[in-house]
Amino acid sequence: MHGVFEREVKILKALKDLNPDKANIIRWHSTFSTQKLTWISFELLDQDLRKYMRGRGQITSTLALPEAEVRPILHQLLTALHHLKTLGIVPAHLKPDNILCVNSAEQPIKVKVADFGLAQFSSNIDPSQPVQSLCYRAPEVLVGIV
Repeated sequence: MHGVFEREVKILKALKDLNPDKANIIRWHSTFSTQKLTWISFELLDQDLRKYMRGRGQITSTLALPEAEVRPILHQLLTALHHLKTLGIVPAHLKPDNILCVNSAEQPIKVKVADFGLAQFSSNIDPSQPVQSLCYRAPEVLVGIV
């Protein structure tokens, strides 16, 4: 686990010059250690996208969000991915649990990408090895076509 922490801190250091609000990436404050544990401190955000969708599902009886809500979320995610790609960072663990809402009561909702523990610099990736979370891999990757 120590290697994951070190890799995440390297990624966070590479992101430090970005404006987290414009890049839609969580703001990293600091790291600190005790004798047994090391911690990473981030800005406090509201909830993850999965919980937001579940909450909306209680209102609409489906997890699907209306197109009017999806568009700004997708735009923000593409903005974050653009900034990550520019820095050569591949966010290997991108899923609704790692997309955090700044304030889910405001509309349109503002989101930020978080959790860079499995992220890698593109220069360090072995193209023959999948880097995504298993449940979020494309079918063609799972069956070995790509």
